Amino acid sequence: MSCEMVEIGMFDDFFQATMAKEILESNGIHSIISNTNMNIIEVQPGAKINLTINKADQERAAAVLESFFSSSDSLADTDQVDD
Repeated sequence: MSCEMVEIGMFDDFFQATMAKEILESNGIHSIISNTNMNIIEVQPGAKINLTINKADQERAAAVLESFFSSSDSLADTDQVDD
């Protein structure tokens, strides 16, 4: 039995890609980081790090990542202290 892999995201740095991978893995979705033929600390301009998953997990993975990143954006927007 073979599985078809699809790209679920492209990231500018290794930290972002690793964070997304960990989020997926903690939700039971296996993912693979690829295109890491670069310095982990500094990605060359225009270079992207790809995150791929099994196509069967695509809808669930998209929902998990969207939920996490939209809630992170909301926290960042409201994380201001009023003086």
